[in-house]
Amino acid sequence: FNYLVLKAIVIRQINNIYIFNLILTKKINLIKLIIYLKLNKINYALYYCINNKTNLPTYPAFFVDGVSSVDLTEFDIKYCVHPLFFMQVNNSVKKEVYNKILSCVNSNMVVLDAYSGAGVLSAMIAKKSKYVYAIEIDRSACDACEQIIKINKIKNMLSICGDCAVEIKKLLDRTSIDVVVLDPARKGVDENSLAQILNAKPLKIIYLSCNPATLSRDIKILTKNNKYKITLIQPYDMFPQTSEVETLCVLEKN
Repeated sequence: FNYLVLKAIVIRQINNIYIFNLILTKKINLIKLIIYLKLNKINYALYYCINNKTNLPTYPAFFVDGVSSVDLTEFDIKYCVHPLFFMQVNNSVKKEVYNKILSCVNSNMVVLDAYSGAGVLSAMIAKKSKYVYAIEIDRSACDACEQIIKINKIKNMLSICGDCAVEIKKLLDRTSIDVVVLDPARKGVDENSLAQILNAKPLKIIYLSCNPATLSRDIKILTKNNKYKITLIQPYDMFPQTSEVETLCVLEKN
């Protein structure tokens, strides 16, 4: 590949299937790569994205060849893996994290899953709770969430596409929330969203963070004036032999 055309390759391995997503500056003929993959008997799904900008990844991802659908089942939830979906890469640690989160909810609780992504965790929570509202700003992720709801025939879950700070306020006008689940990107939760979460006055806030610095910043806001107290802080070594750490923090209303 010409390095001016190929910007990056994102590779995932799931169920012995390699998912390749090529980030390209323009569309090119990939037949040589396809022949190479087939000759080497690699079980693959090949996608590409077009991106002429500096940020990665980009949308949408176009299917080229190979396995057309990579399906997974976790915690009794079926879903199809898309090359651009965010997924925790350490499956064994991920199961520990999700088990702990699921242990914090029960069948009487209405749950808000902010920054819900494709809604996989939201669907798992729906199996254990009264109702789940999954808020995500990315349209393609919301489409995937709606597909998960349909595939798994989930009746007690709603996918909401929009900004958390805006959508939480709308949600509070018509219902109350018992638990808020937060799993933001490294930049953490924006102040407007934190303000709306405090306005919701949930019994619990479950915060999963990949950045201790922004977690500390946001927890300081949530615990201000003793509105919430920390009942659990559990680090997880999601990325062994690196300086990164995943941290689960549970706060309960005073």
